[in-house]
Amino acid sequence: LLADHRWNRTCRWLVLAYWTKGIVLLPKHDDLENIIQYGFATPTRLKVEGTQARKLLCLQFIHEEDPHQSFQLKKILLRGGSHES
Repeated sequence: LLADHRWNRTCRWLVLAYWTKGIVLLPKHDDLENIIQYGFATPTRLKVEGTQARKLLCLQFIHEEDPHQSFQLKKILLRGGSHES
């Protein structure tokens, strides 16, 4: 959302991609949609206005550790958000 403002609101989609090790408890996507619509304040109290013209795409990148202690992407899942066209 902050990047969208910095780019003069030229983005049609806002993308949230989060990495998890295996399947875990997911964020509340309704809360994320509210943040996008109504905005938020940064830890330094900078007010970031919301936007109503954008769509939210939430992607979960599931990774696992291999025997060599490096991570491998196993799956990308579409989660929550307003991803319908």
